[in-house]
Amino acid sequence: MNPPTRARFEQLHRMVELLANLGIVAVAVLGCAVLIRQLQPRPLVPAAARQQATRPPAPMVGTGLTLPGMDFASADRTLVMVLSTQCHFCADSAPFYQRLVAAASRTRGVRLVALLPQAAEEGRRFLASLGVTVNAVVQAPLTAVGTRGTPTLLLLDAQGVVGRVWRGRLSPEAEQQVLDAVTTPAARGGGLP
Repeated sequence: MNPPTRARFEQLHRMVELLANLGIVAVAVLGCAVLIRQLQPRPLVPAAARQQATRPPAPMVGTGLTLPGMDFASADRTLVMVLSTQCHFCADSAPFYQRLVAAASRTRGVRLVALLPQAAEEGRRFLASLGVTVNAVVQAPLTAVGTRGTPTLLLLDAQGVVGRVWRGRLSPEAEQQVLDAVTTPAARGGGLP
């Protein structure tokens, strides 16, 4: 190799080496910036606030509800079962709903109503597939009763005022609370137990 070509080759070699080193430094600086960003302390959110942010809202106890074609005064208490044909917790809760139907049928002045976002006929077929019979099936958006989540159970008095709310797949203890609330005789004047 002649001397001018060799000098040119060495100069090109040094230039490539310099560019490679600059690239390594740039990647290292960028990596450090990302690492520092990841390690920065974040404000702590209390568990209750995180849970509240992820849970759908529930109707407020003491709130009056109206449903299409529903006269709450025709029963001392109405248990509104807010369900969806697409809710696996609703289907999984079928044995409890069957016990609930049996208990309500033995209790005077209690009416069971299923509210579903799907068409009423589709809701009836869904309930029949679960072996659950209710007094009425209402098609309405979940927001009509102030919730976005299913299953939700609402116990209303004869004026349509929410007295109790249960949400989600219930524990055995919560199931017993619902059964007790439905089967306990209403207070004089049609109030909730």
